[in-house]
Amino acid sequence: MVAQVLPSYAMNVFLLPLNLIRDIEICMAKFFWNSSQNNSSPINWMSWDRLSNHKHNGGLGFRDLRDFNLAMLGKQCWRLITNQESLVARLYKAKYYADRDFMEAKLGSSPSFIWRSILEVKRIISAGSCWRIGNGTKIQILGQPWLKNNNPYITTVSPVLENQRVASLFYEHSKEWDFEVVNDVFEVRDQHLIASTTIEQELEDDVLTWKLENSGQYSVKSAYKLLQQEKGNWGMDEDILFWKSLWNITAPPQALNLIWRALTYCLPTLLQLQSKHVPVNNICPL
Repeated sequence: MVAQVLPSYAMNVFLLPLNLIRDIEICMAKFFWNSSQNNSSPINWMSWDRLSNHKHNGGLGFRDLRDFNLAMLGKQCWRLITNQESLVARLYKAKYYADRDFMEAKLGSSPSFIWRSILEVKRIISAGSCWRIGNGTKIQILGQPWLKNNNPYITTVSPVLENQRVASLFYEHSKEWDFEVVNDVFEVRDQHLIASTTIEQELEDDVLTWKLENSGQYSVKSAYKLLQQEKGNWGMDEDILFWKSLWNITAPPQALNLIWRALTYCLPTLLQLQSKHVPVNNICPL
């Protein structure tokens, strides 16, 4: 839909208010369900939240504008982290996080609307990224994803680790783990994970990679998929095979859409019309 594309430019920079996003989605839902221009109050057979589910999860794959907005903003966030010599990155660093890394940045005093918007995406970057360890000087031991695990964060709680970098776990003048320190400070779970985490000798510096893409570079598509999966809207378990088989049928799109409507109770049968409080008799006219 054109309505889904038009806000994209603004979504690159600003986090649109929820009320505005909801109004746009209401307009799109009315347009989708209104089969007749003469009908001023069409029946919405399914909520936009369900329509925006992935096709393999029973929806039609329309964009959830809030999640798409966050995924688009993630590009700006990623650029601030990975291209720190750019003019905009140096400007934001000087104003908001001069004495720390971006991932430790706070809202600060008198923040701009753009900065507020970018900070909303920091959680997504943390969830989808992981550090490749070079010299260990950029990576905070606590609160940053650097372990090779589904949960890449250190779980050991110790005041000794506060504000310490991964480099402090190396032997002095070496890029090897100091297991005497590791075994002394960390819990067993973290000890094993640190031992299995590679220090990449060829890297001079630490590199943040986007683990959802083979290239290691951030993409809006994979970030949007991550947000949808967190909500359970992107193909779940046994539903995947059922809906995949439907959409893989070789038939005109109109026929597939009709089957989808029948399976999701979105056809205007007499019984369904009654459920929408339309005054009809559900007895078969024949």
